Amino acid sequence: MTDTIIPSARRPAVRVEAVDPRACVGEAAAVLQSAWPVPRLRYAPEDLAWRFSRPGWADPRGWVARDDTGRAVGFAAALPVR
Repeated sequence: MTDTIIPSARRPAVRVEAVDPRACVGEAAAVLQSAWPVPRLRYAPEDLAWRFSRPGWADPRGWVARDDTGRAVGFAAALPVR
């Protein structure tokens, strides 16, 4: 008798890490551009760098989600502005 292996519908693992959003504007722009359908804001890295560098009462916080290959698949940021 042989064993039957039934492949599982395993989802890829996703890892979320805290980041400085000013250090990953390229990845953030790519994720945001691909996440929203047209018409959408143009999330250019230069625009996000400007937004993330605006003065506030605290430093901006960011989180990037990566799949099991290390590719960025999600992004979120909190920007305190005054």
